[in-house]
Amino acid sequence: MTRTVSAWVTSGDEFLGSAGPFAVDVPWWSEVGPVFEWLEELLGVPVLVLRLLDVEGGARGRDGHVTYHVEALERPGSGLLDQ
Repeated sequence: MTRTVSAWVTSGDEFLGSAGPFAVDVPWWSEVGPVFEWLEELLGVPVLVLRLLDVEGGARGRDGHVTYHVEALERPGSGLLDQ
């Protein structure tokens, strides 16, 4: 199996939108390096992965579809996220 990822993106107290799903090579939910690397490239701003929100499928901390809450440290350009 593989892990696919979606992200809910905020900046401060504002919800900006969502990104994904996209596939990552590392199956472990706790490994967020590939998540923020993909999102920083997409958004063009630094981000932090704040928390895991949901998992569909997968087991024992790996695989499935994982949704994270991500904070954009700067406001990204418009049109990069799904509303």
